[in-house]
Amino acid sequence: PRDVLSDAVAHPGHIHTEFDPEGDPQAVAHGGFIACAEWLHSEVLPVLQQKAPELSSGGPEAFRLVLVGHSMGGAVASLLGLFLRPFYPNLRVLSYAPPLSVDRKTALRMESFVTTVVHQNDWAPRASLHTVVRLQKAAAEKHRA
Repeated sequence: PRDVLSDAVAHPGHIHTEFDPEGDPQAVAHGGFIACAEWLHSEVLPVLQQKAPELSSGGPEAFRLVLVGHSMGGAVASLLGLFLRPFYPNLRVLSYAPPLSVDRKTALRMESFVTTVVHQNDWAPRASLHTVVRLQKAAAEKHRA
């Protein structure tokens, strides 16, 4: 149920500079996905820093942290990767069929560490936040009529 609610929060949100200090303060992403990634960041980062300090060294012998997700989980993993990247420079994200969830400028910043796999006929990853908002408005108008 929580996933459905996060997915339904299709309003754009700003990525807080607390989580992405090098990012654009005007960066926009899916509000529900931001909330999930911020929560995960607060839960995961302290554990990683305590239990796996060797992940953050960034040297050639360092372990690599890999985040993996599918669909909404892929979008959240990508944002979480953006938030964890300053601490773990070797971090990689594998995202399978994620919906579009960040603005173009942020997506370009993420392309060096996020790999996305999409099936050729899958429509969901190609649906943008703008498209979802338009669909919500059209459904609301239809419901009122």
